[in-house]
Formats: sequence, structure tokens, C-alpha cells
Amino acid sequence: MISLFDTQTPGTSRASRFIEEEIGKTRRFFAHLPSHTLALDAVRNEVDRVAKRCKSSNWDGYGAEPVQPATYWYIHAFVDHIPPGIEMPSIGSESDGHMTLEWYRSPERVLSVSVSPEGELHYAALLASERRMGTLKLASSFPEVIYHIIREVTSR
Repeated sequence: MISLFDTQTPGTSRASRFIEEEIGKTRRFFAHLPSHTLALDAVRNEVDRVAKRCKSSNWDGYGAEPVQPATYWYIHAFVDHIPPGIEMPSIGSESDGHMTLEWYRSPERVLSVSVSPEGELHYAALLASERRMGTLKLASSFPEVIYHIIREVTSR
């Protein structure tokens, strides 16, 4: 992965080293799954494209905050944990500098996950008439609650 923020390493803190180790483990685990690996590569490339487009202040012409390097690393860590069998999300950015992943089936079946520079995952889902939302801290595995919501969004 090429960093768009001119750094050789993601950082030296314990959290940075942990994330880097977990990304490596995940990549090695999925390396034998060619179609999943190709799909993940496409999502990673989209993350890179969006982050590059939004790395400067006012990238939207309306005063948007830039995507921070930490957000870039956290979204990559999240993407690298997407398990096989899960549809890949579309990638976007928000005016507060967060990046988003979206699983969309219809206006009544959608999940949006916003990744913050603090490693928080803010999610909101619409499943017919039911709404679900919450905040999780990025961990070393794919969040089970988000996994189940993705399955519900994409299963019909």
C-alpha cells in the first residue's frame, strides 16, 4: 500500500504498531483467496483515490475538513478485515474529514459506516422500517454487529 501522506511507517505508538501488525496478519490470511483479495484491492484503491482527492482543506468548496492520515490508516485496517462472502462497500468522504463505507441495496436497505481519525466506527442502518445506529472502536477483528447488518442489507 502506498501512503498518500508522505510517511514511511504509520507511526510508532503502540496503537499504530498494533494496527500495522493486524493489517499484516489479515493480508496473509486472505492471500490464498484470489477473488476476495482482488475485491479488497479494488476497495483499497478506491480508499486511496478518495483520500487523495480529499486530503486538502476545503476539498468540497464548502469548507470541508481534510482526511487525516489516521483516518486513512484506520479505514484501511477496517477494509482489510472485511471477511470473505461480504459484498464490498462503496467509499466516500464527509465534510468533517471522516471517510465512509456504504452498503446499499435500496433506499430502505442501507448501511453507512463512518471512520474517524480516532479509530471510531459510527454506523447507521436502515432496514425497511427499522433503524440501527451506534459507535464502536476499531478492533483486531471485523465487528460482529456490522457483519450482521451488512448481511441483512444485502440479503434481499
